[in-house]
Amino acid sequence: MNENLLLEYNIGKSRSKIVLNKSCIIYKSDITIFDGTVIRDILYFINNLHVKYKNINIPISFEFGRISFRDKLTYIIFESICYILIKKYNHNIYVKFTVLYNIWTEGINSSPLLLLTTKEKSHIKKFISKYFFDIYKNHYRRILSIEDMKNEKLSKIMDEINYFLNFYKIVEQCLDEITEVIIELIGNVSEHTNSSCIIDIDVTTPYTKTNETGIFYGINLNILNFSEDLFGDLIKRRILDCSTENNERYTSVKKAYDFHKIHFSNSYREEDFFNIAAFQHKISGNILKTSTGGTGLTKLICSLEKRSDSHNCYLITGNRTLWFLHELLEYNDDNWIGFNHEKDFISHIPENNIVCDDTIYMPGTAYNLNFVMKGR
Repeated sequence: MNENLLLEYNIGKSRSKIVLNKSCIIYKSDITIFDGTVIRDILYFINNLHVKYKNINIPISFEFGRISFRDKLTYIIFESICYILIKKYNHNIYVKFTVLYNIWTEGINSSPLLLLTTKEKSHIKKFISKYFFDIYKNHYRRILSIEDMKNEKLSKIMDEINYFLNFYKIVEQCLDEITEVIIELIGNVSEHTNSSCIIDIDVTTPYTKTNETGIFYGINLNILNFSEDLFGDLIKRRILDCSTENNERYTSVKKAYDFHKIHFSNSYREEDFFNIAAFQHKISGNILKTSTGGTGLTKLICSLEKRSDSHNCYLITGNRTLWFLHELLEYNDDNWIGFNHEKDFISHIPENNIVCDDTIYMPGTAYNLNFVMKGR
């Protein structure tokens, strides 16, 4: 894993002063919503700290009050930051917070971050272990190597995930689709960035709703990797050298690029185009593949969102976010997806609310998928 890239790509001036108290660095914040802005400030703070105290592994205490995490991905990235500080820089890390959670963030109760709240040094070693692997009750966590993501091993992971999810009283078709989404995402990340990845899934306790019968579960999953390669980079290199392609679909993507680049702006950028191009049917960034790629992932996400009582699904890569909204995940008769109401990738740009800046630079690719599903 290349978690340290988070620090290398997020350098700036922190709003928080470096406070040394009893041989411990204190990062203190009175925020109530822990979101990307907080993550960015923490990364800036750490970089500033390492400039001021070079090669000194001073303990660091992150101190918050009552907070709510914006979503699951936010605390997963914070886990990765703590892992970097412990493993690469030999800091002892402590975390103080009281967390208020909802159906999308209940998984914090299974996070290895809780091990860092005790100041027990033995728990820091347990944090490292749980960061890599944890399958217990409602939590599934693995870090998969490139070797793990090859076909024969991936099928075993799929069986393992399916077995984990089958403990919950969720409609069977939804469970099958969720398993397929996860496997598609792992393969997706593997192809586009060629690096290991984190997979983290939690299923919440049952929730009820006022004036509605039945129970509901939150199914929350993150797939992320850290890499120099962003999600659309391979597609970009292949399409911009399309003169060597003898394939109609790749030629069509180049034609789409020539149209879209006229409309590039601060709100819709070249990297957004190539991120969307990576979801096109039979389009691959791998130069050895001429007709692979598929519609599976976006169709599955679309289907799950339609079945969900609520959802929150997006991808971040670099400093750009791509939102998945089921009403814009439809393919046309030629199997192009435009992320727009016209279902037109070739001659229409995506809707304004589909792409936007992210507050941090994500070196690699991260998916956040939250679904609220009615139980059977």
